[in-house]
Amino acid sequence: MRKLILIRDFLYWFLDTQRLKWPNTAKVLEYILKNESILEKVELVDDIRFYRNALMVSGRGTVTFPFVLRLDGKYIHDVEEALQALASANFYKLYVKLSYSKDYYQGVVSKKRVWKVKRAGKKKKIAYQKLMLLIDAALDRRDREEFYRLTKQLQRLSNV
Repeated sequence: MRKLILIRDFLYWFLDTQRLKWPNTAKVLEYILKNESILEKVELVDDIRFYRNALMVSGRGTVTFPFVLRLDGKYIHDVEEALQALASANFYKLYVKLSYSKDYYQGVVSKKRVWKVKRAGKKKKIAYQKLMLLIDAALDRRDREEFYRLTKQLQRLSNV
């Protein structure tokens, strides 16, 4: 369930932040987002070359092809045809690559994992501020153990 939420969030992020090379390809991603049974079969990858059932959608500023859907080895480059194929096809997994300019993301987990996008440093900044407040409170209480534990967390956060 958590994986599904992360995939959905990533697809929405992609649609919200990227200008697509072929704007009508957004229909395919929107169809996947609306169709829970297809969304459950989606796995995000960084390379689709070796997968029989794969989809690639590209944003502007990338060197990849704008759009391709491959189902059972058949290549589809037309959006309407792709929507019909997705509606009628029976497949176990759909491997999806979203190609976008690397300027728009903080980090992505590698192949065969759910891609996690860190929100432009906001979470890190909030965590940093919370840790600083907790460290100040530990100093005020003269709690040495808590101070050391929190400063180690702060160091780990700074190294990420």
